[in-house]
Amino acid sequence: MSRCQDKLTEAYRLFERGHPIKKIVEEELKKFAGDSAGVPDNLEETIAEMLAKEPTLRWIKAVEMVATKKLQGPIMNAPPD
Repeated sequence: MSRCQDKLTEAYRLFERGHPIKKIVEEELKKFAGDSAGVPDNLEETIAEMLAKEPTLRWIKAVEMVATKKLQGPIMNAPPD
């Protein structure tokens, strides 16, 4: 098999395997469409406070930390639940 054929075969298999996975993910995502439950009302304030305390922190990382409740540690202590 030539190198070109190898690459084509590899690409074909990736797409072939990926199609069912894509359908599963799309179906699961439909369950969350328009769902904003759980988004803190004070998200902007929280992010602003985090960035003020740690100016080198990227805002998207701060959002991730809030969303995954990883506020413990050197950046900021988690608020009580």
